[in-house]
Amino acid sequence: MCLHKLYKKITVTEGFGEKIFCEQWDGLHANVFPNISKPYPVDEWINEFDYRAAFPSMENARELIKSYDTGIVYPKGFHVRLRQRKGKGRSVEFRKVVAQGWEYSGTVVVAKEMRILPENEIVIEYC
Repeated sequence: MCLHKLYKKITVTEGFGEKIFCEQWDGLHANVFPNISKPYPVDEWINEFDYRAAFPSMENARELIKSYDTGIVYPKGFHVRLRQRKGKGRSVEFRKVVAQGWEYSGTVVVAKEMRILPENEIVIEYC
């Protein structure tokens, strides 16, 4: 996931949204490069730095990411959709937002911390 447009102002600093994961035998993984990410715990706050994909380069040490298609540069973090689409991902709670913008799926925040909600926990959707 990369932002296609970066908003000038962050309007949401914490809350609930949706994130797509890759489900494997040992748990939920990042949907991008799932084979080189470690599984995410459910119902625990996690920091994005501890869960960056394990690339064998200094890329992980950088705090900024460059969008592959638009060249936009913004801080690294968990990309969380604000508007949920039933059946397309898991509900998450997020905090410490460092960027907000638009992806093909709609408005997205980039957060430093998130918590994957248990499947039976209900959240209010952003509209």
